[in-house]
Amino acid sequence: PLAVLRLGGVSVSKSVAAPSGAGKNVKKARKEIFASELGYKDESNPFGDDSLTEKFVWKKRNEYLQAAGLYKQTSKQQEVERIESKIREIHQVKKRRDEREVERQLLEKQREEHDKERHDELYDEWLGAEDRFHLENAKARSLIRIDQGRERPMDLVVKALAIAEGQEFDDMTILDKPPFQLFASLGLAEVEEMLSDIELLLKSDSEHRAFWKAMLFACQEAVESKQREKSGGPGFGAGVAEGVVAEIH
Repeated sequence: PLAVLRLGGVSVSKSVAAPSGAGKNVKKARKEIFASELGYKDESNPFGDDSLTEKFVWKKRNEYLQAAGLYKQTSKQQEVERIESKIREIHQVKKRRDEREVERQLLEKQREEHDKERHDELYDEWLGAEDRFHLENAKARSLIRIDQGRERPMDLVVKALAIAEGQEFDDMTILDKPPFQLFASLGLAEVEEMLSDIELLLKSDSEHRAFWKAMLFACQEAVESKQREKSGGPGFGAGVAEGVVAEIH
């Protein structure tokens, strides 16, 4: 017969292998149903039970029912229908188990995605804190050199930015020329040292990133120009792009 299962409000038709004819041997029918619907046989099943398809008979219970006049012999058709009913219950249990497994996998995936997002957030926070640490250290070193009267050209650039942000110094003297013109009076080693400082500030000082990017371009051009001069070639350092000059003036 055609078994109709209602799972989650939806009717699901499932063909259950029933015996042909009401009088067919019930034991044989049970074996066929177990094999076709569950794939279990007495000789091969996950439980190692060589009498799996045998009907369990509660003899004591039947004796009590007989003594009370309540025992009723079931027909072969009723016995087959009872088996089919149990098979439907097994299918329902399997379906619920599969649904729970899908839900578990979805929850696990969501948990992993949440953990990854949280890890990314913490990593970004750590990077931000590291950048701020390097920036504060760079500024502190510059201000210490300024206070001790041994400032370098890059220190005066950092000081000028600090003054522009409202910080006050005992000596408010700043650069007497645009920052990009500092490189002309410096040697190659000094310009290369400034290049390292600018690269650090470009990475850590997000508030003035456009300024440091322009300074980096000008400094790289100055390094290349002085390298050419050192090797005996012409120094093409006079021309700095107008957009760069406007950014760092």
